[in-house]
Formats: sequence, structure tokens, C-alpha cells
Amino acid sequence: MPQPLIAIDFETYYDSEYSLRKMSTWAYVNDPRFDAYLVALHGDGVHWVGDPKKCDWSAIKEAVVVMHNASFDQMVLERLIEQGVVPQDCRPARVLCTADMTAYLGCKRDLASAAKFLLHKEISKQVRTNMQGKHYADAVAAGMEEDLLKYGGSDAELCFELARTFLPKWPETEQQISCLNREAGMKGVAIDVRKVEEASRTLRLKLEELEQLLPWMDDPEAKPLSPKAIRAAGREAGIPVPASLAKDDPAVLDWVAKYGEQYPWVKALGQYRSLNILLKRVQSIERNLRADGTMPFQIKYAGAHTLRFSGGGDSGGKFNMQNMYKQEMFGVDLRSMLIPRPGHKFLIADFCQIEARVLLWRVGDTEFVDYIKRVGNLYIAYAKKALGKDVVKGTFDYAMAKASVLLLGYYGGWKKFQSMVAKPPYNLAISDEVAQATVKEYRESNPRIVNHWYSHQKWLRISAIDQDATHEVALPNGRILRYFEPRLDGDEITAMNELGGNRIRLHAGILTNNEIQSISRDILCDAWLALDAAGIPVLWSVHDELVFEVPEDQVDAAVPRIRELMTTSSPWAGALPPRIC
Repeated sequence: MPQPLIAIDFETYYDSEYSLRKMSTWAYVNDPRFDAYLVALHGDGVHWVGDPKKCDWSAIKEAVVVMHNASFDQMVLERLIEQGVVPQDCRPARVLCTADMTAYLGCKRDLASAAKFLLHKEISKQVRTNMQGKHYADAVAAGMEEDLLKYGGSDAELCFELARTFLPKWPETEQQISCLNREAGMKGVAIDVRKVEEASRTLRLKLEELEQLLPWMDDPEAKPLSPKAIRAAGREAGIPVPASLAKDDPAVLDWVAKYGEQYPWVKALGQYRSLNILLKRVQSIERNLRADGTMPFQIKYAGAHTLRFSGGGDSGGKFNMQNMYKQEMFGVDLRSMLIPRPGHKFLIADFCQIEARVLLWRVGDTEFVDYIKRVGNLYIAYAKKALGKDVVKGTFDYAMAKASVLLLGYYGGWKKFQSMVAKPPYNLAISDEVAQATVKEYRESNPRIVNHWYSHQKWLRISAIDQDATHEVALPNGRILRYFEPRLDGDEITAMNELGGNRIRLHAGILTNNEIQSISRDILCDAWLALDAAGIPVLWSVHDELVFEVPEDQVDAAVPRIRELMTTSSPWAGALPPRIC
């Protein structure tokens, strides 16, 4: 007998301060203000809208439950189970996220967009907006109860319709990855609490020291990063202030280098920005610590058009697991705060230079792929092939070979290359002539890659001229990468990455980059599924890297098994055995 399919949608209290815009989901559902005042169930044999305390939760027992944004609604459900509102024995057999499914299908994730572009239905979220700062009783008093019940029921019905219509188009393997990614985040990672507390204290003290160097902080109402105050200080000192004050803007970096020693507040300002960002990251760990010393996290499935995962940024008290500093900063090592649970060790496996390797494989340069295997180092092999040089690590020539391989495979010009190598991690100052020669050498030594660009550009232009509904790039595992409504826009070609999204400029370099990212992502997901099936669950992913938490007595057996499965789980990739670091 097939399992029933049931959609669940919760409505919860929020206001201008107590909101997912300002806090993580875990912090939100564990806050004293948490109030899940409405639940709607809709699906096979059930339709109910009302107070969660009055709901017959037996309907979801062993059912396949769908939620539009399960990263939120599933955590609400778990919190209600903890509170005794939902019986412990009324857990679903499986929870699927229709927002993740929607992203897989190439549509914006929100329910309104999914309804509009996939179901061709217009919906309004005005009732939800009107409920800001209101509990259920407030809605009743304001005469909004009927509209609220209808709204909650409608969201569950739309979620169910999306699932019933499109789940067959969401491959089972992708459904599994979506679930594994979400469940890993709910499991969370252990935290070295002492290090977090020490870092928080240290960074706060350093911020206070830097504030003493900012002349405008004599005003109790002033803010350290006030653009108005910074410009006023610049005028008083008689020095120009850059139009943009973004910390990574080259003009700002030059400004600090030029005036930082003479005017300590200029140097302090640059340090303050970086230090303040780091402090906020540490504080987000503090706010999200659970009683057992672990921190839950959220990584977004299909956060990019290529279906790569994304961390979602550090805003609103959330911790970005995809973007941690690799080096110690201001005496604080952020990565070292994440630790394995007692009796376990972390194992980290990285698909080394996977995108550069996939690009060569994708364009059919088997001769160079085989040469790389013999040499053992991609950058040394490239330098020998393209430049006829024997290079060694740590030299300028090695760094240039590495930059060429990683930056020039996507149709980039010499000016962009020159700008990119000037920044970390390369930090190479090269002349116009060297940049031009480097790009020329790369293209001449990689004719198959150049021809691949031209092929992309040709078919993209045909799609735009014919005004196709989509421009499609077939990936080697059968997945399709789609661009919607390609059109000629003057001398440029534009399209949408996702239904409901903005139009963007497209060209061969972007298509090639997205194609290679997509293939690399699929290789990682194949490995993830194989490892999970083998009893080696992934704790989280970081770009082309998988992190495992393995019992200490199983490490020796796990290492070769991880290496084996990560290099053999994509049979469609044929002669591309990825290299594992």
C-alpha cells in the first residue's frame, strides 16, 4: 500500500525584531516568543486547518510529508514534538522540501513564484504580511480569522499540488541529497565552547581599542562605520576619502596603504571592518549553541543555478558553513571552533582542482588528462605543456601556471585576469604585457577549450535568434542545465537563470563555467550518496569538499573506503577519476 502524501504548512508569530531575518531558524523556534498558532494539513484523505494543539496528528504518521521550505517547517514540527503538542509517535516516514524541488526545476524557491510559474496560479502573501506582530487571538479580534484560515489552507493545498505534479520530475537521487543535506544541518556540529568564549572576549576588547583611534567616537551617538563621520574626518585631515567604503574595494585598499601610517584612524578603520565581521561570526555560534554543545546549521540545496550548495551568508544570526576563513585572523581560528564529538575524528576529503580537471575531460583533451596523471601535479603539467618550463612550488612561474589553469578556462580577457591575480590568494602584480601574453599562451595551448567556447556561443546565439523558450545544455549524467527565454539584446544575449528571476547577460564563458560547476557538483553528490549508503555519512559539504565525523576506532577503515567511493561513484564520468586530497 503506497504511503499517503500530505502537505504541512505552519504559521508562526513574528515581528520586526523577532524574525528569521534577524535570527537562525533554531534560535527562532527555541525563543520564548515562539508561537506556532496555525497549522494546515492537506493531502491524501486529509484537510485540516487550525490550532496545532487541536490537530489529529495521527494523519502524518508514516506518511510522506511535503513542506515548502522544510528547513523551517520541519524544525517547527520538531519543536512542537519537544513541547508535547505533537505526539512522539506521530512522525512522518519522510519529509520532502518542495522549495528544493522548485529550485531543481529552475524556478525561484518562494511559494508565490512556484505557484505562478509552475502551476500558473497567482497568490497573495498579504495575509502573512498583515499578521506581523499578531497572534491568533489578535487576528480574531481584528476580524481576520476567516482570511487567516483560508490563507493557511491555501498554502498547504499549493504545496500538495506542487508535489503531486512535479515530484516525478525530481529524481530520487536529488530528493535523497536534499534530505541528507537538511538532516545533517539539523544534527549539527560540536563546538569548542571555551574557544568561542575566548574569541568573543578577545575580539570585543580589540574592537574597543580600535574605537579609541577613531576621532568621531567621542560623540556617544556616533557609529564606528558611519560613512558621514568617516568623510568628515577625511575633510578635517585634508585627505580624500574613496567614493565606496567597501573593505575589499581596490580604492579603499590603496587609501589605507597610502594614508594608514600617517593617520592611525585610517588603518584602524580597515581593521575594524574585518574584525567586526569576524566577531559577528563568533557571536552567531554563541547564539546558536544547543545545551549539548552542538550548533545546528543550514546549507541551501541548489542554492545556485548549477545546483551547487550555498551557505546563505552570515546575515540574521546565521553561520555560513560554506565560507570560513582558512587562516587565523586577529588571533582567532574560526575553523578550530568546530570540533568532532567525543570519540570521533573529522575526516576531510577534497576533490582537488576538480573543475580544471573536469573542463579538460569535458572538451576531450584526453592526452593532457593522461599527462597530468603521469606528472601528478596539474599546474606543473600545464607549465610544461604550455610554456615548456619546469616549475616548482613556491615560485612566481608556478603561481602564474596555477592562476592560468584556474582563471582562464572561461573566456576571461587579459584585463580581468590581471585584476584577479592581483588579489588573494595570488597577490601577483603583473604588467599589461605579461597579462596579454599569458592569456594568449593559454588559448593557444588549449584549442579544445577555445573550440568548446565557440560551440557554446554558436548554439546560444541560435537559441536567442529563434527566441526559444529555453536554451539547454545537456550534462553527461543526463541532467539538463536550462536558461529561460534567451534573447538578443543589442550586441548582447540575455536570459534568465531561473523562472521569476532577473535577466542576465550570457556568453560562452558563463555557459562553460556553469556547465563545469554543474558536472563537478554532480560528481560530489554521487559520492555523497554512495558514502551514505556505505554507512559513512557526510556531516557537511564545502564547495568541492566533504567533511565526515567518524568514530576513532573506524578511521583506518574509513579512509580507503572514502577514497574509493569518491573516485568511483560517477560511472557516467568514464575516464575522469577525480583526484582526492
